[in-house]
Amino acid sequence: MRSPLRRLLRLPPAPLLLLLSLLSLLLRHALLQILALLLTPFDTSATHISASPLVRWDALYFVSIARSGWRTEQELAFFPGLPGAMRAAGEVGRWLVGGAEVGVREVVWGGALLGGCAWVGAAQELYSLTLLQYPRLPPRLALLPSLLYLLPPSPASLTAPYTEPLYAFSALLGMRLAAQRRFVRASIAFAAASACRAQGVLLAGLVGWGMGVEPLLRRRWMALLRNVPVLGLCLGVIVAPFVATQYYAYVRHCPGRPWCDARIPIAYSFVQSHYWDVGLLRYWTPAQLPNFLLAAPVLFPSLLAIAQPLPSSNPTPTPSAFLIPLPHLILHTATTLLLLLASHVQIALRFASGGPVLWCGKRTGRSKRRWGRWGTWWIGWSVVWGAVSLGLWVAFLPPA
Repeated sequence: MRSPLRRLLRLPPAPLLLLLSLLSLLLRHALLQILALLLTPFDTSATHISASPLVRWDALYFVSIARSGWRTEQELAFFPGLPGAMRAAGEVGRWLVGGAEVGVREVVWGGALLGGCAWVGAAQELYSLTLLQYPRLPPRLALLPSLLYLLPPSPASLTAPYTEPLYAFSALLGMRLAAQRRFVRASIAFAAASACRAQGVLLAGLVGWGMGVEPLLRRRWMALLRNVPVLGLCLGVIVAPFVATQYYAYVRHCPGRPWCDARIPIAYSFVQSHYWDVGLLRYWTPAQLPNFLLAAPVLFPSLLAIAQPLPSSNPTPTPSAFLIPLPHLILHTATTLLLLLASHVQIALRFASGGPVLWCGKRTGRSKRRWGRWGTWWIGWSVVWGAVSLGLWVAFLPPA
């Protein structure tokens, strides 16, 4: 029994991570199917659309949009990246089975397949990004964040047809390309992320930092001037999905809606506020305290990372070397504050998959012992909560 395990652990980091990612994905699918046999959904509306345990919560909207497009103003809260990918995968599935039209089964399993591939790819991109940002770390130590990534705090949303896997892969791919100073390609990846989720527009800051802020801080004026046209193009590419979605909403619903007469008519903010009760401090009520407690294992270390020391110019190959580069720290700070102050706070469990900071930057101290304590705590909590959350997902119970 020990020999196969030893051979497995002796694999190079990238193949080992790939194998463990696939095993984790298959295990989550198996658990969802088993739990579906044991649990009855509290809300049976999902079963009227699909009997699959993958279709819960926002997946209901993604399936609807993938098959029929945006039919109501409320659905404008969901961006076209994932439904478009699900529709494309569904068309391939329809062609393979010889169907007359794209059915629910094709878009559900097409979305789940794409999401699974994207999540496995995201783990690989996190490992590559870690190697780039911390070149003095041994490869085995650089693998640690990606191994922790395999124990996500919201496993169901990374298994079902949800935005998280595609967003995470696109964002981490773009971050790696930006770290390699391939900013045009990074912008295309970030555009794919912003097509999945509105918060993807914040990723433009990483391109703006590399092409604008860095030359400015180093007083490289000619380089800054040369970068301006390309920087403008890159930023335009990243925000294009958001702008296009808002333009579609305006053409489809205006005039006649309250947001149409605003100086800048943005449907997204109105829909989030009016239909989903999202806004500054709206979640800060006693009734939402349980959701804050659920999100605390992600929010607390995320807040700790904001107060970390700035990166050293001579990092040592120890766990304390996981110091987050300043542009990533700024992006992480903005995202964390958005989650804490102006969102349904429990979605922090899902958002954790979209960036490197939680996995690279969370440490309770500089010693290996404290790093080990945090890693052990995270593994224990992720396993227990992950199993519980899969059961809650199948039973159609919160948190979403």
